[in-house]
Amino acid sequence: MNVTGSAEVPVVVQLIQRRESRTATNLFIRCDVFQVLDQTDQNATVQILGENTNSYMNGDQISFRHTLSAGTYLILPSTKDAEQEKSFLVRVFSSVPLSNVSEFPSNRDLITSESTTVTSGGQNFPLDFVKTVNGAWKAGVNAGGQIAHRNTHATNPQLAFSVSQMMAVEIKLAQKDDGHRIPLALCLFPTGSAPMDIDAIYSMMGKQEAVLDTEGRPYTFVGNAPEIKATYMLKPGEYTLLVHTDEPDTEKPFTVVVMSSSPLEPRAYQTGL
Repeated sequence: MNVTGSAEVPVVVQLIQRRESRTATNLFIRCDVFQVLDQTDQNATVQILGENTNSYMNGDQISFRHTLSAGTYLILPSTKDAEQEKSFLVRVFSSVPLSNVSEFPSNRDLITSESTTVTSGGQNFPLDFVKTVNGAWKAGVNAGGQIAHRNTHATNPQLAFSVSQMMAVEIKLAQKDDGHRIPLALCLFPTGSAPMDIDAIYSMMGKQEAVLDTEGRPYTFVGNAPEIKATYMLKPGEYTLLVHTDEPDTEKPFTVVVMSSSPLEPRAYQTGL
């Protein structure tokens, strides 16, 4: 659903579960509201609203109050345990009309993100801008593996972007959660010459020119996780992100979410789509 206008809008979301008889047992239920930060045909990057978001209640109905600014929102009713069946009703009360109220496609993935502010040099940088890029590592195309695989590493997906002022950037690399996890890695280089070839990559790695994240790491690599992320404080300039797996020809859909304190426009190369 969409909220329009410049003023904040008070909204009450009510979830009612059907009770077949007075002696029927209620399920433990909750109803979350997410702000949609960015979305594509394949997925949506969302941020949960409210502080107490992990409480299930077994009442006939439960209500939650929110104050929403202009934007797109997702309402997600759920039961505490999986495979529980029950008819339910969701009602939304608002002080102004809501638009585009429709069912969220069941084949579209949700990528959750927390509200983040990066502090550097005594200055706060809220990550208010979000861009999402989807892709897929494909054997023989762009599944180049780690840097030790010189013949294929440069074929991996790359994202280039320009930074016009000092800003904070958080980069999240997520793999499709299908029960089979593969190692994930990302590395950011101070160049806009994308896609980079292997000579350029080897040169910058050899000279230790990869951009360090806020934890002092030149790259991020995790062997078994649904997603990885790195946060950077970036000076004005040109940058290129390279994302890869461990071994060549490892196939998997992926999503890169770029959150920044100022607008960015990533240019994607070799995404496999």
